[in-house]
Amino acid sequence: MIRSTTPSQSSKTPSGPRARADFDGRLLAEAVRLAEQAEGKPFEDPAAEASARAASGDFEQRIVQRARALEVSKPLLETLSQFQSSLRGCLAVALALAFAAGAATGHAALSAEAGEAVNFHWTVLALLGVASLTLCLWILLTLLAPRAPTMVSLGGLTAWAARRLAGAFSRGTLRGAMMKSAANAMLRGGIARWTVGAMTHGLWLSFLLGALAMTLLILSTRQVVFAWQTTILSEAAYLPITRALAVLPELLGFTTPTSGEILDSRWTGAGSVTSAASNAWAGLLVGCIVAYGILPRLCALAFCLFAHGRAKARFRLDPSAPGYLRLREKLMPSAEREGVVDPDREGPEGELPPPPVPSIDRTRSIAILGSEIDAAAGWPPSFAQTAVEDIGLVDSRQDRERALEALRGLRPGLVLIAVSALTTPDRGVAAFVTRVAEASDAPMALLLTEAGRLRARYGAEGSAERFEDWRRLAARCGIPPSWVAEFDLGDADQAALDDILGRSGP
Repeated sequence: MIRSTTPSQSSKTPSGPRARADFDGRLLAEAVRLAEQAEGKPFEDPAAEASARAASGDFEQRIVQRARALEVSKPLLETLSQFQSSLRGCLAVALALAFAAGAATGHAALSAEAGEAVNFHWTVLALLGVASLTLCLWILLTLLAPRAPTMVSLGGLTAWAARRLAGAFSRGTLRGAMMKSAANAMLRGGIARWTVGAMTHGLWLSFLLGALAMTLLILSTRQVVFAWQTTILSEAAYLPITRALAVLPELLGFTTPTSGEILDSRWTGAGSVTSAASNAWAGLLVGCIVAYGILPRLCALAFCLFAHGRAKARFRLDPSAPGYLRLREKLMPSAEREGVVDPDREGPEGELPPPPVPSIDRTRSIAILGSEIDAAAGWPPSFAQTAVEDIGLVDSRQDRERALEALRGLRPGLVLIAVSALTTPDRGVAAFVTRVAEASDAPMALLLTEAGRLRARYGAEGSAERFEDWRRLAARCGIPPSWVAEFDLGDADQAALDDILGRSGP
């Protein structure tokens, strides 16, 4: 799990090579957490834990130091480098294709039949129309919907291709965890917005540079006569339009046609347009490409690169995430001596009496959310006879807050929490379940997915012990043991839900 902090949460914000090292180290730590989650147990390495305890710094820094000291760190870092190389390679190919597309667009826009002039306004629209429209949409989304999805763009498609390419060469639990960690950090949330934004602006800039290069080549080797045409509009309409277009190019020093040259360049079909104003029209065209296309994209690209650097410098791990909490007592022994950490008690003294079976308000809806579940497993589940409100998957601190807010607004009669049985039932999970209960003010049921994988990995005895751990956690959170059920996402079990509904109180 990843979170971003404000400057007040960190004594100072690193920059340059130090910031890159910290970012890569946190990605490595997150990859280790995901790999341990996939394995169903932490990597036992006393030497790595001793190295982390010996290092100075807070809990997060010790988590990173432990991850670097683990034997699995080398293949994980290799996978990170492979992902970054794939991203750079896909971006280079996309930039070349964008430049070629811009050159082809410029050639098509300046093509004209023999004896005919090139319609100037259509040429400007062909070269800058789509680029300007997408830039305006990006600005609006950035200002009005900063958390809107960013992947539906040229940069998003490039990032998707890079992830697919790198994933094809990253087989196995460890490499898959590193790939997921890198993709989650770089292609989701705040960092993703600026990563994808920078790539998108870079691609459009390459397109515009290709169009500019082809335009200069054609203007240098051919005699192009520009004109404007109309059927229903008058000269009084085209003159101010053209003069308005010329404002910024004139400020940048480009030659532009005068009012008289604009009026003389109307194409009537009665004869060829004089070429006396050709240089002025050509200067205006090049000036429009630079002023309204290239410069705005350069500014947007520079802004995204700056914001991307700040987002990476503020990239932080979430110490409350499952997998990190279990390390606190090992990496921060002073915290235990000071009584900050309240260790879990096991054995009879830690047992609680089973909570009573609550009643369900059947006039309200049933909500379901998933925690630590891969979306590819088949989310959301579909029940045959019961309508269930999907709150979504919870994979980060932002996801948790979103889900809790949704539950507060929905006020369901029952909350189904789906969790992978392979996940360790630690205090991080218990804390989240408790917050769900507080936000929804409704009874809860725990649905354990991937039970088959758990039994295949640990056998009958090990899986029975893990299921018992889940029942104890459920009891501590107020969930009756009878409301802890096995559940397969790919084949939603209506019978399991009916059993829970049937066991509810009056």
